[in-house]
Amino acid sequence: MVRIQIVFFLVISFAASGQNWKAFNQESIAAYRAGEYEKSVQLANEALEAALIEYGANSIEFASSLTNKAYSETALGDYLSALQHYKDAATICFDVYELPHESQIQALGELAKTFTRLGVYDSSQHYINVAKSVYLAIPQQNKPHYDTSFYSIEASYLIVNSEDAAVHHRLGQIDEAIQLLESQIPIFIELYPDTYQSQRDYHTTINNLFTYNNEAMNLESAKAYAFHYYSLTKGKGTAERVHALQNLGSVYNNLEAYDSALYYWHRALSTIEGTPETNSYVHTAILNNMGTLMLQNEMYDSAIFYLKKSYVIQSEKEALQPNLYQITLFNLAESYRSAEAYAIADSIYATLIDELLDEITHNFTYLSDNEKMSFYKNQLGIISEYASFQFTVSGVLPFQDTDEPYLNPQFAGNLYDLQLSTKAIILNSSKRMKASILNSGNSRLIETYTLWEEQKNLLAQALVNANLGGVDLARLKNEIEENEKWLINNSSSFRSGFEVEQVRWQDIQKSLKPGEAAVEIIRLIDGLLYGALILTPETQRQPIFSLVMSTKSKHLEQQFYKNYYNSILKGQEDSLSYQTYWQPIMDSIQSHMPAKKLPQRIYLSNDGVYNLININTLIDLQGNYMLDLTDIVVLTNTKEVLTSKKAPIGTQKSYAALFGRPAYSVSPKESGNFVDLPGTGKEVLLIKETLSSSQWKTDVFTGLDASEKSLKTLKDPRVVHLASHGYFSEPQSANSYSLAETMIRSGIAMAGANDPAMQDEDGILTAYEVIALDLDATELVVLSACETGKGVINQGEGVYGLQRAFRVAGANHLVMSLWKVDDTATQELMVHFYKQWTATGDMRGAFRQAQRALRKTYASPYYWGAFILTGN
Repeated sequence: MVRIQIVFFLVISFAASGQNWKAFNQESIAAYRAGEYEKSVQLANEALEAALIEYGANSIEFASSLTNKAYSETALGDYLSALQHYKDAATICFDVYELPHESQIQALGELAKTFTRLGVYDSSQHYINVAKSVYLAIPQQNKPHYDTSFYSIEASYLIVNSEDAAVHHRLGQIDEAIQLLESQIPIFIELYPDTYQSQRDYHTTINNLFTYNNEAMNLESAKAYAFHYYSLTKGKGTAERVHALQNLGSVYNNLEAYDSALYYWHRALSTIEGTPETNSYVHTAILNNMGTLMLQNEMYDSAIFYLKKSYVIQSEKEALQPNLYQITLFNLAESYRSAEAYAIADSIYATLIDELLDEITHNFTYLSDNEKMSFYKNQLGIISEYASFQFTVSGVLPFQDTDEPYLNPQFAGNLYDLQLSTKAIILNSSKRMKASILNSGNSRLIETYTLWEEQKNLLAQALVNANLGGVDLARLKNEIEENEKWLINNSSSFRSGFEVEQVRWQDIQKSLKPGEAAVEIIRLIDGLLYGALILTPETQRQPIFSLVMSTKSKHLEQQFYKNYYNSILKGQEDSLSYQTYWQPIMDSIQSHMPAKKLPQRIYLSNDGVYNLININTLIDLQGNYMLDLTDIVVLTNTKEVLTSKKAPIGTQKSYAALFGRPAYSVSPKESGNFVDLPGTGKEVLLIKETLSSSQWKTDVFTGLDASEKSLKTLKDPRVVHLASHGYFSEPQSANSYSLAETMIRSGIAMAGANDPAMQDEDGILTAYEVIALDLDATELVVLSACETGKGVINQGEGVYGLQRAFRVAGANHLVMSLWKVDDTATQELMVHFYKQWTATGDMRGAFRQAQRALRKTYASPYYWGAFILTGN
C-alpha cells in the first residue's frame, strides 16, 4: 500500500580548464547537494556568465551549468524554467557533438524526466525514444567514443531506460514497465561484475521491480524481488531497511500468509522505534496495514488499536496525505461497524466522506484521465461501502440484530448528496479545459496553469516523502492557492473545468416544478438491491427511499435483465419487467404526489443495470407503456436539472451536419467488418429536405466525405446526425481501469473503416476521440446506429462510451440506441422527429411523438424503443 518514490540523481560532468567557471560550477553543485537550492541557482548564474566569457554560449561548459541550474529550479518547483534550460542544454549538446554522444543521452533523459513530472507523457516518451536511438547509434557512428566511454554510456542508458519504465507504469502499462527493468539487470552485471549489488541504481531497479510485480499480482516474482531488496539493505540506513521489511509484509499479505506479513510489519515497527522514521508516512502506513489485516481476520479490537494509532499520528501533522488518511478512516469506520459500534462508525464515515469530497473539489481536476480512473478505482470501495453502511442504519431492512438498533434518519439525504458529488465526475470538462489553456497562446496563462499543476504534484510527493518542513509546506500551499485564485479570475476555461460545484439534494428539490420528480438510482450490495432516491416538490425532511430487490432465484442484473432483453428482441409482451424494475419506484413517487396523481415528468439518473433499460418500453399492469404515462428525462446526474439549457429554435444559428452511408472501404477491392448501409444515405437526405424546408442550413456528408476529418473540423454545429454502424465490445477483464482502453470499446464507423492504412484517420471514431471534439454550441447529437448507448458500466459513474463522451464534448442532448435497430424503422423515426421538432420547437415532445407515430406501424418496442433521448 506504500508507494516508494525514488528520484534518480544525475549531474552532467564535463572536463573544463577555465578556473573561474569550474569554481562557480562546483560551488553550485555543492549548494544543490546541501539543499541550498536558491544559492545553487545564483552560483549557476555566475558559472554561466563565466562560461560565456571563457568558452562561449555554444559550449559543453555552458550546457553543464544550464543543467545544474535546472536541477535546483526543479527542486524549487520552477519546472517551466528548468524545462527550458534542459532543452537549451540538449540543443548545445547536439550542436557541439556532430556524432552521437553520451551527453546527448543524458540531456534527453533530463528532458524526459521533466516532462514526466509535468504529466506530459507523450513528450516524455518522445525524448526517451530519441535518447535510445542515440545510444544505439554510438557504436556504429562514433566508435572511438564508444570504445573510450563504454561504461558511462551504458550508465546513461540505464537511467533513460528506468525513466521509460516509470512512464509505462504511470500509464498503467505495468507489464511493459517490468520488462524494461528486467532487461537492464544483465547490463548492471556486465558493467559492475563485482560491485553491481552495491550500486544505488541497481537497488532502485530491484525495489521498483518488486513494486510493479506486487501491483500486478505477480506474487512469486514480487516475493523474490522483495527478499533480494531486503538482502541489499543489510547495513543500510533505517529508511531503506524499513521499506524492505514493509515490502516483505505487503507481498506476504497478498499471498494471504498473514502470520508472515505480521512478522515483517512488526519487525519494521521495532526498527522504526526511536529513529527519525517515527511518525513518518511509512510508519503510519504500516500501522494502517496491520489494522487492516486485523480487520480482515475479524480481530476488531486489535484493528481499532492500530488504526487509531495511525489516525492520531496523521491528524497531528501539519498536512495530510489524502490517500493514506482516507484509507485509515475507512478501515477504522469498518472496524467499528464490524464491532457493531454503529454510531462511532457513522461519525467516522461522515469525516471520511467530507475528506473525500474536499479532495474532489480541490485536487481532482488537475489529474490526468488515467489518474482519475485510478482515483475512482481507489475510492469505489469507499463509496460502495458507505452506501451499504447508510442502508444498514436506515432501518429499511432489519440488518442490526438488536432490540434498539442505531438508526440515521438522514441516510437518504446523505446518499443523495453523495450521488450528486461523485456521480459522473471522471469524464468532465477538465481535459478540454487543460487543452484550451495550453493551446491558448497566452504565455502567462500557460505558465501559471502548468506551475499550479506541478505545485499540486509537488505537494502530493512532499506529503508522501515528508521532505518539506512546516514553513516550506505552508509556503507551497499558499503559492498553490494564489495561482488557483489567479486562474479562476483570468480564465473562463479554468473556471468551467476546475470548479466542482457542491450541490445538495435540497437544491434539486427546490428547482422542481409541480408535477415533477427527480430520481437517483443507486446500486447496492453487488447489484442484489437497488435503491431509488426520490424528490418531489412536496419533499420536506428527507428524500424518499424506494427499494428494488432481487429474489432468491432471480438477480436484477442477470435473470431479470435477460427476461427484459429477450422479450424486447422477440416482441413478447412483458409486464414482469415493470413490476420488477419500476413499479416500486413509481408507487413511491405517486404516494408523495398531490392526490397521488401520476407525475408529469420524471428526471431519472440511472446506475448499473438501469443504464440498459428504456423505462418508456415498460408496460404497467393495465397494459400502458410508460411512454404514454409520463415524460422520462434521462440525465447523467440529477444536478443537471440546475444547468441552463442552450437557446431554443429561433435564437440560435440553425446549422445541421448530417453524416450517412460512409464509404467504409476506400479501395473498391477492400472488404471488411462494416457492410454498406444504403438506407442511411436516404435517411440523411430526407432529414436535409425536412430541415431545409424550415430554413436550416445543412451539410450532408456521405461516401468518402463522411469521414472523421469532416466531423472533427466542424464549426459550431447545432445538430450533428451520425447514421452509420455503431459498435460496442465488452471488456475482457472486469478489472480494466484504463480510461483509453475503456473508451475505445465503443464508437462509430466512418469512411475508410475497412481499410484504415489507406488514409490519415483509421475510420473509427471512438468515444475516446469524441471527448476532444468541440461541441459547446451543439444542442443535439443523434447517433442513428446500433448499440450507441452501450458502454462499460462503472458503479456510480454510469456508462463510459459514446453517450458520456458526446456530453463531455459539449453536446446538450443525445439520441442513442440500446440494441441493434431496424434500418427502415429508424429512418421513419428520425424523419418524423425532425419534422415535429422544427414545427413545434419542443425537442422532447417531438421525440415522444415520433416514437408514438412509429408504434402505429411497428407495434413492438424493439422498433420504437431502441432509442433514448438524454439531457435536460
